[in-house]
Amino acid sequence: MTSKTYAEILAEFSTGVRFEDLPSTVIEAAKLSTMDNVGCILAARDETSVKVVVDMVRSFAGTPQSSIIGFWEKVPAPWAAYCNGVANHSLELDDHIAHSHSMNHPGVVSVPPALALGEYLHTSGEEFVTSLVLGYEVTNRINATVPPGFDNFERGFHGTAVTGTFGASVLAARLLGLSADQTATAMGIVGSLTSGSFEYKASGAWTKRLHAGNSSKNGILAALLAKSGFTGPHTVLEGRHGFLNGFFGKGNYDTSVLTEELGSSWEMRYIQYKPFACSGVIHSSVTAALNLRNKHGIRPEDIAEIQIRTAEKMIKEFAEPFEHKASPRTVVDAQFSMPFSVALIFCRGSALLDDYTDEIIADENIRRVARLVKSIPDPEIGKVWPQQEPSEVTVRTVGGKVLVEHVDGGKGSLLNPMTREELIEKYKTLASRALTNKEISSSLDFLLNLEKESDVSKLMDILSGGKRKGK
Repeated sequence: MTSKTYAEILAEFSTGVRFEDLPSTVIEAAKLSTMDNVGCILAARDETSVKVVVDMVRSFAGTPQSSIIGFWEKVPAPWAAYCNGVANHSLELDDHIAHSHSMNHPGVVSVPPALALGEYLHTSGEEFVTSLVLGYEVTNRINATVPPGFDNFERGFHGTAVTGTFGASVLAARLLGLSADQTATAMGIVGSLTSGSFEYKASGAWTKRLHAGNSSKNGILAALLAKSGFTGPHTVLEGRHGFLNGFFGKGNYDTSVLTEELGSSWEMRYIQYKPFACSGVIHSSVTAALNLRNKHGIRPEDIAEIQIRTAEKMIKEFAEPFEHKASPRTVVDAQFSMPFSVALIFCRGSALLDDYTDEIIADENIRRVARLVKSIPDPEIGKVWPQQEPSEVTVRTVGGKVLVEHVDGGKGSLLNPMTREELIEKYKTLASRALTNKEISSSLDFLLNLEKESDVSKLMDILSGGKRKGK
């Protein structure tokens, strides 16, 4: 008898898990992540990148199955997941996994396909939560086969995009009621539908946003194909020409994490939430800057120089080339610029949606402060980064004062997590861009009691205020 492949092991696990098997802390995390990502989708509805995608999908439409959130028209489920996935990842505010474990955003490739299929299939809250947890589980475990950030920075693949398709396919297979064999086949199929280049960072392009939608859509497509009898290789992960060898490279990955403590140690425990609308690896420096500003009342005109001590890799990826990073050309540029994001904090006191706009990134005063930033590689930080993310920010004032702030991790990290109450307030702020106060209150009640609901499609009625088409 041949041994089972990793896709078969993960498929058997995912088809066998029951809601009752999930720890209460995992269920709570799944509900908070659903709330957080729904908030991001709602708040992004006016983003140009989202409108472009929605208009493109509208142009060919199709069988009305699932809602495009914020636009309240129905399209085929894969395309609803596509639109909602792009929106979900368009603000840099979605949840992500602790960098001590890996470096990806499982929510943007799990919540959109779960919402799309959940609405179409009238899935129960318990089954929605279970499927969502499995999507996070598979995405995170595959991403964790390499050191944090290796796929992004060394191989040039966006980890969320290339591993997220697998999690999305397992999640979709579960919601569609596929067998273990069909689920493994879905993973085999999606291995040929996975992609996502990290080159977006070179020019501040929108393609990172596209990755989330593409993976969400392709996960559903793979599951639907498997359900219809299409075949895919069950050796998709470890095969000689499989995903791990092709994308990560032979000798660079550890397959033991795919099955280690499977079913007893859940990946949801590593999920953390963003208080700042910029790359998560910048949050440590942004937090230190915010602490300094709040403690000492620092004004932009007080600053003669800002020093950021961090890992050399951080500087190469998020502070160079310096002129580019100090004067970002696009919002995405700014969100992935450590000098600009720190300057933003000293000039505006926040780094949220209203701080990353075309108008704000062109502000010459913020750019002037960004040019005062000097990023210094710290060998000690470099030894532990990104598993640990300490930062030290020093401000030398025009009056000669030297003010220093050291943090071991950013706000929102596992060391300094956002509280449940803070996440609820974040949701209210995000949702207020699209919903009335009554709709926000009703949707919060639904999301925070998700596992008790009999039909998750009711959420779309609440969010749309009854405007949802094709019910």
